Amino acid sequence: MRYAAYAVGVTVFVLAVVDGLLRWLDKRGDLDLSGKNDRAWRASGPPWVLGDDGRYHPDPKSDNVVHDHPFRAEKGDAWRVFFIGESFLRGVPYREVGTIHDWFRSELSARYPRAKLEVVNGSMSAINSERVLQNVKYALAHDPDLLIVQTCNNEGTLPPSKVTARLHELGTFRAFRKLLRGDDEGPVHTPQDPDVNAVRDHFRKNLESIVSLTAERGVPLFLLVSPLNRRYEGNEAGLPLRGHTWEERAAPFSPCVEAGVATYRAGDPKRALDALRQCDDVEALRWIGLSEFALGDHAASRRSLEAYVEVLPRNRCRPSFQAVVREVVRGHAHATLVDLDETISARSPGRLPGPEWFTDYCHLNWEAQGLVADALMDTLAQSGLGPRGKACLAGHEGCPPRRSRLSVVEEAMRRGELTATADFQAGSGR
Repeated sequence: MRYAAYAVGVTVFVLAVVDGLLRWLDKRGDLDLSGKNDRAWRASGPPWVLGDDGRYHPDPKSDNVVHDHPFRAEKGDAWRVFFIGESFLRGVPYREVGTIHDWFRSELSARYPRAKLEVVNGSMSAINSERVLQNVKYALAHDPDLLIVQTCNNEGTLPPSKVTARLHELGTFRAFRKLLRGDDEGPVHTPQDPDVNAVRDHFRKNLESIVSLTAERGVPLFLLVSPLNRRYEGNEAGLPLRGHTWEERAAPFSPCVEAGVATYRAGDPKRALDALRQCDDVEALRWIGLSEFALGDHAASRRSLEAYVEVLPRNRCRPSFQAVVREVVRGHAHATLVDLDETISARSPGRLPGPEWFTDYCHLNWEAQGLVADALMDTLAQSGLGPRGKACLAGHEGCPPRRSRLSVVEEAMRRGELTATADFQAGSGR
C-alpha cells in the first residue's frame, strides 16, 4: 500500500509538472494548444498587457489579438471609450480605414480637437456573448468613460459544463486533444444547438450580466442591436448540430431547392416561387422570401426571411435575439440602446437590408460602417456623455471642414491601406 501511494504521488507530481510546462509554453506562444472553438467562449487572459512605455498594448500571445490601439496605464484627464464586440464591431472585412471604430474616432477627434481621447477597439473575431462578457470585465478594470458593446451574430452553441471548462484549462488535456484530433478546420458559420431556447436564455443571461456589471461600476453603456442581413444569398456551412457530429463544410441544396434557385437566378421569381413552395426543405424558405422580395411583396418577404433566420441564422442575429437586446436595457438609466438594425433597415429597399450594405452574411461595407459611426456619434451627443467642452461641429465657424468618406477611402486605396483583416473567416467555428 505504501509503494502504491508513493507511485500515485509521483505520478500526480509528474503530471502536474508536465501540465504546468505545457501551459507555460502555450502562454509563451511556443505551443498552440487551442482548439478551433476555444476562443469563442474561453479567454486565455486579458487582451492587453502593460508595455515598457507605460501604455497597454494588445497581448501578441493572445489567441485572438485585438487592434493595436494603445492606452495609458495612468488615465489622467483622458476620455476613454472601449469598443467590445465581435468581428462586426471589429470592422471586418477592413483592418483600420473603413471601420466603425475609425470613422467614430475621426469624427470624435474633429469635434473635440483639444480633448485627450483614447478610443480603444477591443473587439475580436469568432467570439460569442460568453467571451464578450469576459472582455467587458477586462475593460471595466481600466476606468472607461463609456463602453460600446455588441454581440449576437455568433450565438448558437451553449457554453461547456464546468467540468469541460476545467479540462480545457489543463495543458495535458489540450495537448492530447490536439494530438488525437489534429488542427482540422471548423465550419464557417457557428453550428446551432437544437435547443434554441436554451441558447437564447444564456444569451440573455450574459447581456444581463453586462448591464449589471456596468451599473455596479457606474460606467455608461451603449448596447447595440446588430443589423440583420435579411437578403443574404450565400451558402456556406453552418447547419444545426446533430448528435456529436458536425455538418459538412459545404451545404448543397436539395434537388427541389436547386431547381427553384436556378429559376430565381434566371430572373423568373414568379415561377421560382411556385416551384419552391413545393419543396419540403427549410432552405426553400429563404429563396421563397427572396423571390417575394423580387416580386415587390416586402411584407411577405420579411416574414419568410426572418422565419428562415430563426432556423438557420448563418452567423446572423436572429430576430428573437435582437428582441432580447432591446429588452435587457429597459429600466436601466446608465444603459442606452443603439438600434443599428433600424439604422440600416431605414435605408434599405423595403426595409430589408441586403448586399447594398453588407459584404457577406453580417459584416458591413465601409459606407454602412460609417452610418453606424454616425448613429453612435448622434447617441453620444444626445446623451451628453462625451468629452468635456463644446463640440466643434462641421460647418461651424472656427471648426475644420470634414473630408468626405469617399475621399478618405480612395486615398487609402491608392496608398494600399484599405486592406482586409487576415482572419476574415468569421464564425466561432467548431
